[in-house]
Amino acid sequence: MSIEVMSAVWKHAPVKGGDLLVLLALADHANDRGMCWPSIPKLAEKSRLKERQVYTIIGRLERKGLIDVDHGEGSRRGNFYRVNYYEGAFFAGGEIGASEGAVHEA
Repeated sequence: MSIEVMSAVWKHAPVKGGDLLVLLALADHANDRGMCWPSIPKLAEKSRLKERQVYTIIGRLERKGLIDVDHGEGSRRGNFYRVNYYEGAFFAGGEIGASEGAVHEA
């Protein structure tokens, strides 16, 4: 768990409600680079949502550029997630410093 990523989500994430809960659950699993690979059931448990809701929210967070998802292939490969955060800012599309991709700055 990265305290830095968790703090950034609490302070600066431009979402609320279930989206914020899932982003916080991802941040709770993330390392200092924002990378994690929790299962959908684990995210649902942490966010206190149904698995179907978590799938929907992950898609929405990905479309907003707040997370990147590397979709695992095969029946036993889980997804790999990256919270798109860098030095107190959320950025879209994984491009650090891309001004057109900036979502929110601290």
